[in-house]
Amino acid sequence: MRDLPQELQMGWEIPLEIMLDIPHLRKYHKVILLKDWLKIHGLDPAIEIGRSGDWWPKLYSKTDPPTPIHMIPNNEYDPKGIVRVNDMSNLSHVSTDISSTIHLTLKNTLGDRLVLDWEEAKKVLNISVDVADEGFENMLAQHGWATTYTFHETVSTLCRALYCLTHPPLDSGNLEFAKTITEPIRQVAPIDRVRGFVDDYANITNKILYLQGEVHFPRKPGSMRFTTPSGRDTLIEIVHSIRSPDRIRKLAEKIHERMMEKVGGRMWMAAHMRRGDFV
Repeated sequence: MRDLPQELQMGWEIPLEIMLDIPHLRKYHKVILLKDWLKIHGLDPAIEIGRSGDWWPKLYSKTDPPTPIHMIPNNEYDPKGIVRVNDMSNLSHVSTDISSTIHLTLKNTLGDRLVLDWEEAKKVLNISVDVADEGFENMLAQHGWATTYTFHETVSTLCRALYCLTHPPLDSGNLEFAKTITEPIRQVAPIDRVRGFVDDYANITNKILYLQGEVHFPRKPGSMRFTTPSGRDTLIEIVHSIRSPDRIRKLAEKIHERMMEKVGGRMWMAAHMRRGDFV
């Protein structure tokens, strides 16, 4: 692909409104596009760079008066060894005593990892399968371990192999290529490693709170774990409220009908092809 003439390597910028049903999304959540923000603040939407949604402080904050902005450096969001969660207030019952035998046993099992899966923690402590989840969670809390709620990773063997060939320093067991929200799970972490986003930044009064850089890969769906099942369920609600515009869905229906004709009513599947910028 890279050996082709430039005109055959061209890509296209597709407006977000073409891909997402923004009016539908706004029925459930507070959503503003960058071009809307620029208009509201008397700036020309044409100054948007790259149409990627990235925030360029020196350009987009030139309002009158200047818009106060607080930047969160990427390495401050979840530095190595820190488990980022939504809100610590739901973990107030977790003991800060990290000297008990149970705490240290789990800590030794944890090793260099961030968290332990729920079932692994049970196995390490020889907890019977008959013990209720709530009872086990309370026991963990008494010994300085917090229960977090997230989703099971979905990583194909091929994805692991391809990524590890080009990024050998990363642990292939912690890759999150696909942000599926179909398999809710629990994971546990030492309370001294857990940091709440609300706790760290709720006191910021600047009009714009800007998280710099990429926080998608290799993090969990939502770019954090949650301290309650309801917090995790909120992410599910957000994802389910994201849909394509009517015209895209109608086009998909026509394609499906055409494919059903071609395959005589049998099952069929589509393949995702890239321009050649992946491998």
